[in-house]
Amino acid sequence: QQLTGFPTCDPSHTKMSLCDLIDAREVSYDIDWPHHYFDNTNLGPRYFLWADFCPIPHLITTDCRDESQNDSPHNIPGEEFSKSSMCFNAKLPSPSVVKSSSSNSPPSNSGSNTMPYSLCLKARCNKDYRI
Repeated sequence: QQLTGFPTCDPSHTKMSLCDLIDAREVSYDIDWPHHYFDNTNLGPRYFLWADFCPIPHLITTDCRDESQNDSPHNIPGEEFSKSSMCFNAKLPSPSVVKSSSSNSPPSNSGSNTMPYSLCLKARCNKDYRI
């Protein structure tokens, strides 16, 4: 069984989670999905079938509003867990690029030098109620 490897934001943008997406060829029994959302008909959800069989991020969640997460050694610099924090998806330099870049030039933020991340960041709305 395979889940997507990178955390992403859940639909509420208050939690980081993994998407419930598998390749049916990797499980020991047949899964018959009545709806297909991908060209590859073997891809679909493993557990949460009530969402019209569309895989959504809901596994192994980390709540961005849980302030106890601020002490985690896995946090990315700048992350903040608070009552006003929300989850944001971003592409950031991969760890190997950050380690190899010189202090005089920032690492590239394009191409294969980036990785998808989800981050918990303090958020607030502007006068138009937009984040």
